[in-house]
Amino acid sequence: MYIPFAIFVAYGVVYLQKYATKFNGLLIGAILLILFENLQGFPYDTRSVVFTNSYSRESSYAKLVSGKVTVHSPLVYFDQRVAGRYLNMAVLSGERTVSGYSGYYPQDWARLGLEVDNTYSEAALKKIVALGADYLIVHTDLLGDVQKPVYLSRSEWLSQGVVFKDDRLVVYDLKKLPISAQRCTNSQIKIIGIAGYKKVVENTENCYFTYPFEQRYVNSVGVRMPLVVAPAEKYIVPLD
Repeated sequence: MYIPFAIFVAYGVVYLQKYATKFNGLLIGAILLILFENLQGFPYDTRSVVFTNSYSRESSYAKLVSGKVTVHSPLVYFDQRVAGRYLNMAVLSGERTVSGYSGYYPQDWARLGLEVDNTYSEAALKKIVALGADYLIVHTDLLGDVQKPVYLSRSEWLSQGVVFKDDRLVVYDLKKLPISAQRCTNSQIKIIGIAGYKKVVENTENCYFTYPFEQRYVNSVGVRMPLVVAPAEKYIVPLD
């Protein structure tokens, strides 16, 4: 897509250079419009239909999460407007969100996301703690019919970590919840067998194996590791 677009733009520039004298007024008008669009100071964060001043840079929300690692729930969604909300909030607040825009969910990310969204259990939240998350942000207005009753059933236990709440979302400080998750070292990983063209990984340690995207390929292991493997958990991964 980019190469045809670049060729189209190049031909457009050549055309303008050759015939610009015939369209001076139109060309100047277009340039002025582009300058106006880029130089205008419209405060989009105060008028956006996606969110309100509640999440702008000076809000109590932004002061709370700025510079922190956040996980927004629902993590797994099929309406990309949800991703738009998460990303716009992150731009304004300065949070380091792991819930970004994507049209594709890797198997391990979908597995983790659905576990969080559909259970809000201690086991699921320990995994995002192991990944380094500081806050869990639950968008209560986006929860589905399956997720809502589960979330409500866990709300009393989760209330120990509430640090911000409005009519659209609740922010939980994961450090205030009675959970902890110690990370393992790469040397502790164990390959217990081969199933077809895949390897079976088992965590026999009382710690969490975590592998950020830039560390997926670990030479000592020889497989593309999943995002996180909890204690006593088995995971089937493809061979390199």
